[in-house]
Amino acid sequence: MASSKPLASSSLLVILSFILSSATPSTVAGDAPTDFIRKRCIIAGCSGLCFDSLAPFASTVNQNPLVLARVALNLALGRLRYLPGHVSKLSGAWAGGEAERLNFCCRNLDDAVGFVKRAVDEISGPEQRVSPVSVRQARTLLGAALSSESLCVDAMKKPGVGGGFQQVGDDVSKRVHLANYYTWNAQALVTSLDPTPSP
Repeated sequence: MASSKPLASSSLLVILSFILSSATPSTVAGDAPTDFIRKRCIIAGCSGLCFDSLAPFASTVNQNPLVLARVALNLALGRLRYLPGHVSKLSGAWAGGEAERLNFCCRNLDDAVGFVKRAVDEISGPEQRVSPVSVRQARTLLGAALSSESLCVDAMKKPGVGGGFQQVGDDVSKRVHLANYYTWNAQALVTSLDPTPSP
């Protein structure tokens, strides 16, 4: 069963340390750091998870919307990047249609990881501002990642699976669903950086 705690790794901590080192002073006066995150997370698809996962970074986010979006992106990537390897290992224990479904899921998760990495690159760096073009590109990439994640879940839900595979499919779906929520929340926070209203 998937853990409900955000994944932590040395590489993720290094990335977060880098992006947070460039945080500017508070951009919203009068709010407690966690209140700022709570208000920003209202726009997220899963606002409770958004707040719970980002609140530990409140002091370093320092009420900066851009830094908050960068942290959310890296948390989404941290949740997602281990899944292709996990599913690939599972596929080795199956044959026929079940193995094909797991391999299809794995390929789509690989794609999703690539999309999120590119989204991270779009709004990363020491700059305190990010162009609207980069924000929109990151939003599009995250939309592609969400679609790839959904394709994996759909493959696990197809009827007619062999005996015992349903449990494996449910486990994979649960893990991908959780990663999907992180991606969804990151997309909402990235989108909020664009001053241009969506068409």
